[in-house]
Amino acid sequence: MSLLVTAAALCVSACGRDPAPPGPQRIVVVTIDTLRADTFHGRSDGAASAMPRSLDRARGGLDFRRFYASSASTLPTHASLLTGLHPWDHGVTRNGLVLDEAHETLAERLRAAGFRTSAIVSSLPVSARFGLARGFERYHDEFREQVGSRPFYTLGPDAIAQALAELDAADAAGSERQFLWLHLFDPHAPYGDASGDEDPLLFPVLQLAASSNSADFDDVLARARRLYRQDATALDTALEVLYERLERDAERLATLLVVTSDHGESFADDGSLGHGSTVSDAQLRVPCFLTGPGLAPAERDDPAGTVDLATTILDWARPADRRPLGAGTSLLDPERSPAVAFGMLRTFESDPRRLERTPDGTWAWQPLPDHLFYTRRPAALLGGNEDALAYGTELAAAEADELRRLFTVFRERLEDGGTVLELLDEESQDALESLGYTR
Repeated sequence: MSLLVTAAALCVSACGRDPAPPGPQRIVVVTIDTLRADTFHGRSDGAASAMPRSLDRARGGLDFRRFYASSASTLPTHASLLTGLHPWDHGVTRNGLVLDEAHETLAERLRAAGFRTSAIVSSLPVSARFGLARGFERYHDEFREQVGSRPFYTLGPDAIAQALAELDAADAAGSERQFLWLHLFDPHAPYGDASGDEDPLLFPVLQLAASSNSADFDDVLARARRLYRQDATALDTALEVLYERLERDAERLATLLVVTSDHGESFADDGSLGHGSTVSDAQLRVPCFLTGPGLAPAERDDPAGTVDLATTILDWARPADRRPLGAGTSLLDPERSPAVAFGMLRTFESDPRRLERTPDGTWAWQPLPDHLFYTRRPAALLGGNEDALAYGTELAAAEADELRRLFTVFRERLEDGGTVLELLDEESQDALESLGYTR
């Protein structure tokens, strides 16, 4: 049976949501690290989706085509997902910082409403030490794959097996309200480790080929793209067992499934490599779909972002405390007014550069201004410059003025953010950098 259980539907309509108390519920949030929107939905050049099974599920629910991550880094976006706050509000503007206990999380709200709360995370940047575990009764952050001398990440099949074990445990305990967050790492560099068809390509190899103007950079880049897509496809296959489990259980547990990503990945198509370094569709535009009772299939083109998910989940679950969480709005509200800004990007790079092809066919890094800002059009404002850069549309003068105002507020909030605890030792930072993370 499909997750779109129409019996006992929790209707979403222009006249509002059904106020009747819900029955047994299960909420499953899957975040896929480093997944580009065009890898999921297919590219404009005709390349098919690398995740056809998941895309098929998306078509059975609310499939958001203009969804933007809160940042191009793992920890800040996940902190936004769990708090509903923009990074400049919760203070976690890069990996290695700790989410302040003053910020309420989705897991805390749901646990207070009687949900059994569990999380399985698959990489060090979202391990419990950084504050995301608050509200979770069980938080699995033991990693299997080594980077240097340190276990750093876990691949999809192992993480999904843990998720299924958590569902089994919740069922065995008779839990009628369940919240599970599953974070998956597979598309992230090293490229090719999840598919296992050939030796993985380490991110520093790609960086070195670009920085040295290597004649074979185009070949290395093409291989990175191919292996990245293979990893996404391997994960898509691995996820099938989770999807099927949720569908089998949907008759007894009204199930909301949310699938999204924390950021995308650049392969020189936007002048950068990896993520965390620039603002672009490649790094900020990510897939997001929701399936569940009352969610009629629809392809949504209204702008949405990570900060909207916590309030959306609460709107669907309807606990006694239904206050919006953070700055977002419910994606289930027919009268929803989208937030103006969805993402911040560069807050930690001291020498931002853009990768450009030169007239002689080689590649070179060119200096780039230090801050960019992303908005709902979608558009980007170039910090310290009166010119506004728009993706696919021109900015009206009033919009450009508003962007400049928001950008000023954004910078002030970062500068006045107070003391944020950092827990990132040198060995961890070395491991992060070897996988393409920047600070």
